Amino acid sequence: MKIKVSMRTPAAQDASSSLELVAEATETIASVKERVAALQLIPFPDQDMVLDGIVLASDKILAEHGLGEPGPWSMDFVVRATESTLARQLEEILQARDLSCDELSLLYSYKHSVSVSVALEILGFAGQTLQDFVKRHKVFHVENRRGSLVRQ
Repeated sequence: MKIKVSMRTPAAQDASSSLELVAEATETIASVKERVAALQLIPFPDQDMVLDGIVLASDKILAEHGLGEPGPWSMDFVVRATESTLARQLEEILQARDLSCDELSLLYSYKHSVSVSVALEILGFAGQTLQDFVKRHKVFHVENRRGSLVRQ
């Protein structure tokens, strides 16, 4: 069956982009969400698939939500990430040791398969640098382009 998915991110609550997928009625909502996140380069795990205003349960298959042939079906893929979501992801990377902003950016890209600039853009911070983002958060300390966690 064909599924038209409209993307909704914190930066673009109106459908900013859309894509079409071909899915089987036996696929889980979770697997469809994984495919959409991979195709659209979404690094945040907080996401919902919404059909007619109803959030679909991730552990159910499409058929259990009444989705099947003939289609096409229209759904929204809602990214519920916030600034603190990205901050937590960066904190996890900085747990082991302090890093330069360039190293932190590279490790983020390696771990989440998306550049930090894309993550910032999804959250509505297009044009900002990682260093700007990190400086705004009290859990981080930046000195000479080197980032660290503020440990108490």
